[in-house]
This record gives sequence, structure tokens and C-alpha cells, in this order.
Amino acid sequence: MKFKIGDKIRIPKTKSIGDDIKNSIAIKMAKEKKQNFLYFNGISGERFLLHCFFELNNGDFFSESDLEIYSKQLFLFDDD
Repeated sequence: MKFKIGDKIRIPKTKSIGDDIKNSIAIKMAKEKKQNFLYFNGISGERFLLHCFFELNNGDFFSESDLEIYSKQLFLFDDD
């Protein structure tokens, strides 16, 4: 498995299972916090559980194909 508990996952652009992505409580809460990631909190069968906080409430399920590891990119510039 490429995800482990606590990993930050970029907010998915698609939601292949369950309710429509527009109804995702986890995504709404993350956006309210000005956060562009969710936390991976486990798997139930083929469903991957994501939460706004690193705790077990207000989560939502996604398929693995919807998920991408969040990595904050740093840009370095030369002063030359």
C-alpha cells in the first residue's frame, strides 16, 4: 500500500465512490481551514478514508485512484 495512516493527501479532484464530491464534509472543512490537503486515516475494503483533521470524525471515503500524496513544493531561486 502506498499510503500510511497520517499521510497528507492532496484534496481529490474526483470522487469515484459514495456521495458526490460537492457533498464531501471532509473537503468542505479543509477548505474552511484554508487547507489544501486531507489526512489518510485507513481503508475499509476498497474505500480509502480521509479526514480534515488527524482524527476520526467528519471523514469521507474515496477510491485509491482519486488519491495523490500531498507534497508541498519549495522553489529555490538563484540571485545571479
